[in-house]
Amino acid sequence: MKVLSLNNKLILRRNWTLLRDNIGARDKPLLGRLFTEGAISQDERADIETRAERSTLEQNEELLNVLIRSDDQRFETFRSVLAESYPWLTSSLQADQISEEDRRTYLRELRQKSCLPDIPEYFVGRETEVNQIVSSFTGDGRILYVVQGAGGFGKTTIALAAGHRFMENYGALVIMLNLDNIASAEDVVLSLGSILKLQLISSGRTLRLLLCDLVQRLNSTHDPVCVIFDACESALCDKTIEEGFLKILETLHQRCPNTAILCTTREALTPRNATLHTQQLVELSEDASVSLLNTYCTEMNSTDAVTLANKCGHMPLMLHVVGGLLSHGMKPSVLIDRLGTTIEKYLKVRSSTYSSVQACIDMSYDRLDNPEKQGFRFLSLFPGSFTLEDAQLLFQSDDLEVLDLLQNLCKRSLLNFDSSEKCYSLHAIIRAYGLQMLVSEGDHDEARCQFILSLESTVKKLLAMCDENNIQDARLFYNNHAVNLTEGARLFKSLTDSSKATARHVLYLLSRPLFVMGYFPSLGYCEDLFSAYQDDPRPLADLHFRLAYVKAYEVDIEAAHLHNTKALALYENIPGCEADAVSCCFELDSTHYLRKDLAAACGAVEKAIRICDTQGDTRRRRQFEVLLHARQLELTRSNEDLQQIQDAIRKLPQIFPETASEASVILNNIAFSVEKCKHPQEALAFYKMSLSMGETLYGSTHSEMAITLYNTARVLRQLERDEEALALYEKSFKIREAVLGDHTTTAKTLTEMASILAHRGDLDRSLDMYFEALAIWERVEKANGDGKLDGDMGTTLFGLADTLKHKGDLSTALKMHQRALKIRQRGAGESLDSVKSLHEISSIQQSLGCLEDAEEVLQKALGICENIYQKKPDATLADTLFLLGDVHQKQDNLQLALNVHQRALDIRRQVFEVGDSSILESQQIIKNIQSQISESTPVKKIRLT
Repeated sequence: MKVLSLNNKLILRRNWTLLRDNIGARDKPLLGRLFTEGAISQDERADIETRAERSTLEQNEELLNVLIRSDDQRFETFRSVLAESYPWLTSSLQADQISEEDRRTYLRELRQKSCLPDIPEYFVGRETEVNQIVSSFTGDGRILYVVQGAGGFGKTTIALAAGHRFMENYGALVIMLNLDNIASAEDVVLSLGSILKLQLISSGRTLRLLLCDLVQRLNSTHDPVCVIFDACESALCDKTIEEGFLKILETLHQRCPNTAILCTTREALTPRNATLHTQQLVELSEDASVSLLNTYCTEMNSTDAVTLANKCGHMPLMLHVVGGLLSHGMKPSVLIDRLGTTIEKYLKVRSSTYSSVQACIDMSYDRLDNPEKQGFRFLSLFPGSFTLEDAQLLFQSDDLEVLDLLQNLCKRSLLNFDSSEKCYSLHAIIRAYGLQMLVSEGDHDEARCQFILSLESTVKKLLAMCDENNIQDARLFYNNHAVNLTEGARLFKSLTDSSKATARHVLYLLSRPLFVMGYFPSLGYCEDLFSAYQDDPRPLADLHFRLAYVKAYEVDIEAAHLHNTKALALYENIPGCEADAVSCCFELDSTHYLRKDLAAACGAVEKAIRICDTQGDTRRRRQFEVLLHARQLELTRSNEDLQQIQDAIRKLPQIFPETASEASVILNNIAFSVEKCKHPQEALAFYKMSLSMGETLYGSTHSEMAITLYNTARVLRQLERDEEALALYEKSFKIREAVLGDHTTTAKTLTEMASILAHRGDLDRSLDMYFEALAIWERVEKANGDGKLDGDMGTTLFGLADTLKHKGDLSTALKMHQRALKIRQRGAGESLDSVKSLHEISSIQQSLGCLEDAEEVLQKALGICENIYQKKPDATLADTLFLLGDVHQKQDNLQLALNVHQRALDIRRQVFEVGDSSILESQQIIKNIQSQISESTPVKKIRLT
């Protein structure tokens, strides 16, 4: 990529105002010379010249922006052209104008903006690799550089050195991100955005939207940027993250010309659309290994140094560990003997490479005293970096002993300290050893319990932010501590019962802010808390209630219903929990309704009313009275119930002053019931009231608004007001995409938008939306597994296939209809939706000339209809017979076609009134077939004598 050296960049920055105010970008001869000499490209010249609305200063600014993103060769050309046109300016552009102090000052500021740990004190033997990386960043073309090698070979250190070199030589902003313990691909983008001071909305936004914001930020900086992704194997080994992470690499590589990308990994990295260069790391040379050991012990003779280097397999990590032992006074000869014995021990059960690693760490570990050994084991529980304060909380101590422990472990190369970030970390191999020793020494339960308890102060800070309704700050705070909090939740299930009883309150406290922030997927660990709270009904009820939301988010309605039922049973028997019980009844109404059990939904609402009566809560009682009328309306279809709803709704300002958030949802539910009872105009009025109330409560972009917007759009479409419906669907989609990301409701909203566009003939835009909706369904399917496919995916595929058919792409349309059929059959069995898919499949097969296949498909559709209707007359059954008769006619099987069409006509006469167009159509077809039969019957000739 084009990169300007730091010296030339500082020259340009220092003289920016002088050049902007005095050169003339409007001076076409100057731009012409710069173009012909190669200082600017044709596109860059055109961009400067054609912006006539810009002032001279603005055009000059644009020229300077082009130059600061160029390279040294183009800058030198600019300087020589400028010397001819503006000779009095050239003295300011000389290299000697920049002092070493200028460089130090600039780099100091740049390091504060970057995120790059310090290079380890001893770095030997990898100069060639570092030079190759930096050269690839500044060479022709764009390369995604990958450093691949086994653990302990120095991948991270090489990346650090390359990042520092790139920063010091070219003034690059360098961001290093360790991918250990990254929970999702979205977290990768959010972490980068946080370092760049980019306020990304994190609540479930799609990767595509987050990437758009990140790309815009990276492309807006004058400085070149280097992003280092460390430990990429963590992302590649997790199938839920791998695809998204590769998408991030491809996007940054393709759309950020000013950004260099460097990855370190143990596993092969293969993004599809990127120019890749992989540097395969091998062990250090013997000379480099000896040199590294000599930095720790200058008095060691060459023979001992070579022997130790060989026993360490020339692996940098092991050389550092052995060096730490040497620096603590262990004699080389003793170390050689003990190391040889230890390696032999591990060779019996491990590979030779692992044996060397284990043996070296073993010896350093053995040199620790017992308290230090335990401290090392406990610290291995931290999944990522940690601070001195974190360690003090873990050991429940704030004295200097903790600091002494950390410093001693650093001296022995068992722990790393990043002075720029003031944090500690363990190499993955050393951490794995610590965890192994934690189990073998038998103090793993105590350590895990203590680790969870150390999170309590963090959880309480998070809870305080949520209690103060400071949700945005709470989310940022949570994201900064999510790795440790997630690890604590993971460790809880492995605790003994007594330790669970000790640590349970921390994770119970954590469940509340997660619930308030809407991080429902992170609440799954609550199931592990049930056994710990069997003796405490209030927390148990809260856990059931919160898990109900988790299951609803996962569209597992039965599980959500079960948890709500258990929560209600507990709340009803706990004094002071009446308000919680009412909320449970409200949620049970929804799950009963989704399970199509209207009577039970009415029962849940009636129970809520009874509880409100006992508490004298008249406001909530009135809300639930209106909801009860709506549910009863669906049962009775009585206009009296509809009138009662309308009368109660008119009193809304008096009914809902303090429970407005619940009221808004109730209004939406009422409107839905009225809509189902075929009163679209009345339902529309209620939906609009819910929208108005919701906007006042939440603002126009809250997740609750998406539901009401979607429902309002659906009613508008029933009323044939498609343009208004499309506008509301678009608003709903934007909210759902931002809040839920890849979710079934996001895909369903896109499908509705695509359907409207197809209906009005905008097939290209419709196809784009259908394909985007399908991509979301496929990602949801991949995340949930085939067993949890939503039947509405079939609706998306059906609409996509129909649009492809109208575009003339019959073969692709056929494949999509066949996919839709499989999903519909898997979700609902042999249903009318399956019949519709079979109709469309047969239609395309006929167009492709496959009449036998079309006949077979329609016979299946006929079998489903006959099974559903059991000889009862129905329009769908008649339509299937009509289509089958049409195929028989095309096959010249006229008598069979006549019989089938006659049967279709008989059913239509039972279903429709006399004179209906479908009856007339069948009658005309039958006449035509009869005519064909009579014409094809041979006439017997009479011989005259």
